[in-house]
Amino acid sequence: IVIALVVALFRYPFAQIPLTLGLLVYGAILYLYPSIWLVVVPALLPVFDFAPWSGWFFFDELDFVVLLTLAVGLWKSDIPLLETRPVPRLLSLAAFLLALSYGVSLMIGLLPLDPLDANAFSNYYSRYNSLRMSKGFFEALALFLFFLRQRYDESLAARNLIFGMVLGVAGTVTAVVWERFRFSGLWDFASDFRVTATFSGMHNGGNDLEAYLVLAQPFIVAAMILYPNWLAAL
Repeated sequence: IVIALVVALFRYPFAQIPLTLGLLVYGAILYLYPSIWLVVVPALLPVFDFAPWSGWFFFDELDFVVLLTLAVGLWKSDIPLLETRPVPRLLSLAAFLLALSYGVSLMIGLLPLDPLDANAFSNYYSRYNSLRMSKGFFEALALFLFFLRQRYDESLAARNLIFGMVLGVAGTVTAVVWERFRFSGLWDFASDFRVTATFSGMHNGGNDLEAYLVLAQPFIVAAMILYPNWLAAL
């Protein structure tokens, strides 16, 4: 994992030094506070997107964070590799079936392999785009399995996850408000202008922003229940 991360950082074309320093700081904090990734990863998920500047969209900045999280977490963990928390059988079955579905879909899209030329990792019509489309699920699955190996207090883990999700929503909403302010105006609801916020992939259509906001809404409600104060309500 570390070798892949170092090689990717060495080839990364945008803000290489600030990104490397930021990852080093995050890695040090993660080593000291192993559960902090439950805040950082959800908070960065919707906003950590430099594709318009770097041109990288098959392997991006959030992948660096996920790889570093797994590397530091596995290094710090003293639990045997195959030892995990117990998981309800239905959840295990659902995760297995979903992984199987993603795996089959990945193979259908990926095979037969295209030549490794200039088009391989630079456009959405490449067969290797199947890797980009499926990596989010498999990274989430890896983080879930990693979570099952950690000795976290479950209440604290839930609070960290909720806090991270709310931070991510706040960042997304801030980007939406700023984009509307700059282009269509905050109170213009009649024009056909559609915000993209920090989701650069929407330049090609899609509903990434709306899907994220819908999936994040339960965490907002949870935050209002766990943190009964005016700031959480706001």
